[in-house]
Amino acid sequence: MVNFRFAFAATMLWLLVATSHCATNDAGCLLSNGGIIRGPVGEKRLALVFTGHSFAEGGETILNELARHNAHGSFFFTGDFLTNASLASLIKRVVNEGHYLGPHSDKHVLYADWEQPEKTLITQNEFRRDLNANLEKIERFGVKRVDIKYFLPPFEWFNRDIVRWSAGAGLTIVNFTPGTRSNADYMGDDDPHFVSNENIFRNILAHEQSDPQGLNGFLLLLHVGSGPARTDKFAARFGALLDALAAKGYEFVRVDELLEQRPPVFVRANQVGYGERQPKVAVAFSRSALPEEFSVVDAASQKIVFTGRTKKIHGAIWGQFTNHAELDF
Repeated sequence: MVNFRFAFAATMLWLLVATSHCATNDAGCLLSNGGIIRGPVGEKRLALVFTGHSFAEGGETILNELARHNAHGSFFFTGDFLTNASLASLIKRVVNEGHYLGPHSDKHVLYADWEQPEKTLITQNEFRRDLNANLEKIERFGVKRVDIKYFLPPFEWFNRDIVRWSAGAGLTIVNFTPGTRSNADYMGDDDPHFVSNENIFRNILAHEQSDPQGLNGFLLLLHVGSGPARTDKFAARFGALLDALAAKGYEFVRVDELLEQRPPVFVRANQVGYGERQPKVAVAFSRSALPEEFSVVDAASQKIVFTGRTKKIHGAIWGQFTNHAELDF
């Protein structure tokens, strides 16, 4: 479910929507080595991204917390993960609950050299076979190939060969947005670079404060499991993280919703203001389907002060707009 939000300051109303979300640098997506590492920063929207290969002990907790916030995530699983019979129910739940499911390579292959990333370690034919095997296993869970548009490479490591070969397969490379250490949640207790869950939690919120755009457009990467080597599981803090970010007004969307173009939503409201005891109604209109919910956001604090259901206006065509809804707040 997609939300749109409008904010008020005193008696003024203004709409918080972006007019374009395109997976190109020209549209405000941040690229690194040819892959997208951050979406447009015009809205308080971010994509929660999860990878999985061998472990998934945090999966149920993650899905439960996403459901509690009526949010959607993006899950990138390897072929080995997808064929693990003990994980089938979790994967089906990912699909049935409307989350994005994309490839992470079939066998979790290292595509590029760690020290010399421009050095590709596999041939193009090997890459194609590995990727196609991964995609075929995703399709077995009812996801159509045409709906699989984004690919997060294994080890979050790639070069321009992989970007080019992926594009040839109709896929766009995405990777995590750096700066929060969220992706360190897989490290074992004895890893010399170990980062505790509390520090990961604090780093995410600290980055939100220090970055001029907050976490707008972020691809925040976590793992669905870390295995027995890590006893400090970040899934235990995931719900608190969502609570903290939601309180700041962030919307959690799928990676395709974050990066792809969507038609603008316009709102017609009383610019003079509303009396304290008078009805407060606005009208939203767009050339595409409208969201089912809306939120009123305090312009000063950016906190959500009201959430309501849109009331679709059927049979109305005003000018070039074919979709209309009443917003009663």
